[in-house]
Amino acid sequence: MSLTIRQYALLFALVTIGMIVIFALQSWSEFTSTRENISHSQEQAASRELKQKVSQVNSEIANKTREFSQWEEVHQQLSNSNFFSYWYSLRLKQASHKLQRIVTDLMLYDPSGKALAELSENSLPVQLERLPEQGLYYFESPDQQIYSLPIHSSVDQQISGYLAVRINLTRLLIENSSFYYLQPEKLLVTDKKTGTYSDSLSRDFFLFETVPTPEIQYLEKQLYASIQKLILLVIIPMMVLYAMLVYIVTVPINGITQFISRLRNSREIDNSSESKNFFQVRELNEVYNSLFHYHSDLYDTHAVLDQKNKALWEQAHHDALTGVFNRRAFDDQWQNLNDLLSEQRVHVSFLLFDINLFKSINDTHGHQVGDEVIKAIAQCISYALRKGEHVFRLGGDEFAIFLIDTTAPAAVEIAQRCLDEIAAFNFAAVDMPEPVRVSIGISQAQGGDKNAFEDLHWQADAAMYAAKRPGASDIVIYSDEITQGSKGLLSSWLSNTVYQAIDKGTGLQLFYQPIVDFRDNRVSYYEALVRIIANGEMISPGSIFNVVEARRFEIELDQAVIRQLEKDLEAGKIPEDTGVSLNLSAQTVTRAEILDWLQPLQRFTDKQKIVLEVTETAVIDELGRASAYLEKLRETQFVIALDDFGSGFSSIKHLASMPVDIVKFDITIVQGLLDESQRVMVSGLAQMISEVGHVLVAEGI
Repeated sequence: MSLTIRQYALLFALVTIGMIVIFALQSWSEFTSTRENISHSQEQAASRELKQKVSQVNSEIANKTREFSQWEEVHQQLSNSNFFSYWYSLRLKQASHKLQRIVTDLMLYDPSGKALAELSENSLPVQLERLPEQGLYYFESPDQQIYSLPIHSSVDQQISGYLAVRINLTRLLIENSSFYYLQPEKLLVTDKKTGTYSDSLSRDFFLFETVPTPEIQYLEKQLYASIQKLILLVIIPMMVLYAMLVYIVTVPINGITQFISRLRNSREIDNSSESKNFFQVRELNEVYNSLFHYHSDLYDTHAVLDQKNKALWEQAHHDALTGVFNRRAFDDQWQNLNDLLSEQRVHVSFLLFDINLFKSINDTHGHQVGDEVIKAIAQCISYALRKGEHVFRLGGDEFAIFLIDTTAPAAVEIAQRCLDEIAAFNFAAVDMPEPVRVSIGISQAQGGDKNAFEDLHWQADAAMYAAKRPGASDIVIYSDEITQGSKGLLSSWLSNTVYQAIDKGTGLQLFYQPIVDFRDNRVSYYEALVRIIANGEMISPGSIFNVVEARRFEIELDQAVIRQLEKDLEAGKIPEDTGVSLNLSAQTVTRAEILDWLQPLQRFTDKQKIVLEVTETAVIDELGRASAYLEKLRETQFVIALDDFGSGFSSIKHLASMPVDIVKFDITIVQGLLDESQRVMVSGLAQMISEVGHVLVAEGI
């Protein structure tokens, strides 16, 4: 036999309702009127009694808190709260005062309503949401209330602070009063008062139940007789039906509940061993089987997703070469520290590392040795750090670490440990016969000063470059004298202006220089030139790029230019039958994220030519990696231009393998046309490049 749950429920309801109606018609009118009359008179008496007791408790709380607020030691704490924690933890608990019996906790507040101290063992709020003009109750929950009142100075009667105490009104009423008409154990504060304020107490704030009376006992006898009839007419059949319902519905549901509990802890569940009732519910069987199959599929899916998510997070936040945290992790940590320390006065030290003459190491010994040096430096810095501190590779040969709650001498000591580890490392093992030196710049800020925290990076940059000067120490702590000696290139104003332009777009503008086809004098496309306008004046490109290079903002600047270019394209600043080019740094071209950064511009490539200009040196230094990314960009309709061709030393050697569409002759090659002896060579070079399918653009004409 198999029915639906609705069918079983309907059958049970019809039988039960029919039997209850028979009894209800006979007994309802008999006990209803008697119960209501007796209950009404009992409640009136209990209400009067409760009103009197509430008034007494209200007076006691007001008097004793007022007396406590006049205690000399309370005024001393309000005047000087330096030792409040000691006073609260030891003195207050040892001293005998009037509040010990009626309150469970207390706190003193200054005139603004802020607690004199944040104590973990104190349960009262750190800030009073509402400042009382006189005694004020706050109903936090049915069994927890807060009473607060102002404390007036004994000298000028001005408010010098506030006292707040935690009380349990129900407990006070029960302990301090005896009741005749109501049951103390059933007395409680109504839920409707939770989260509200009141200047005084009222009987309406409480719920209660009256004490049973002889009249009620008489009513109980009448009900007892009725219950006997109920047992005969209704309860016994209901019990039989209930037992059947339990067997049919409840037991299978409990089995499903236990089955779900086992599913949480185990993947391999065999449902063939589950017991089957003779009376089965079709819907429950379907739910049971669906749960089993769904859990199996979901478990497999979650396992795959967890594994992939973990791998993706590791890949996104760790440097592939060194294994330490990368620039993305650094940016996340920077933001987290900024939020965490914005209201905490904690010393923060920022250390910036840069390998001296690293480009020479790459050029002399090759990129493979350079990579091994980078890995060794990351390893040495990691070994020198304390537990819980991490090293970040910002790109190239630059590393950084944050030191929390660390003074300047301690930061210098840690920096020196890093240098000692580097000095002790055997670089000959990685085919680097020369010693490797590192310059370290240190900047510091105090937690709570947001501007100082945002200046940490450029200040450490300035200190690091000071460490590279001849005769300077390898470790330099930032000071104002450093920027004063740099002729303004790294001044606070200039650095912050460039940072705000890159980070928020403030004052960042793009000027578009036309690239003209000399054959028909038509504009082929426009070259985007970045400019920053501040205080009505234009910052020179040289100053901009000095700051960008010093602070390692090449990638961030490229991203800001991409965002601004997207806005200009949406605004129609570039004619649809032309196009636009933008310069990309070497740091951007060699990052896999370049595909994501340029994705917003891809939607414009159908109507406009978008040219990505990269320098010859940027492509050659990381030829394999850069070529792969540029080739993918070409597949998405971007045009690649090789900028400043001829300024490097390997142009001809690598040009054939570079994924470029346009070759821009450096101005030095163009100027060679003025010399008769060089004109033939330049013309031949131009013809050769054109024949292999590249478009030529000449600078400086």
